[in-house]
Amino acid sequence: MSKPPPSAEADLLQRATFDRLLEERHYLASARLVGQTLRYVAERDGQWVALLTFSAAALHFKAREARLGWTPRQRARRLGLIVYNSRFLVLPERARYATGPPGLRRTCRV
Repeated sequence: MSKPPPSAEADLLQRATFDRLLEERHYLASARLVGQTLRYVAERDGQWVALLTFSAAALHFKAREARLGWTPRQRARRLGLIVYNSRFLVLPERARYATGPPGLRRTCRV
């Protein structure tokens, strides 16, 4: 049986908890994200083990442009397909369950 969708109130509480944990435990000490973002919680047995955030790609980034070698037309069509991982926090008390890069790798499966 799947979980029921969270209520708006529960969603706000989870968002506040997520942001508080980032501010308290992430080395950047900030939950402030810019642009379009996605907050992702990795769970094990209903317990949060890691927090990840993904953000839209920067509009202009010379190193990326040089590496990809896109034409202006390709860039215009494809830029919306790029995201970057802006935060990744493995909660210390659950570190034995979240193994860093393999956890990140699982979030990228299509």
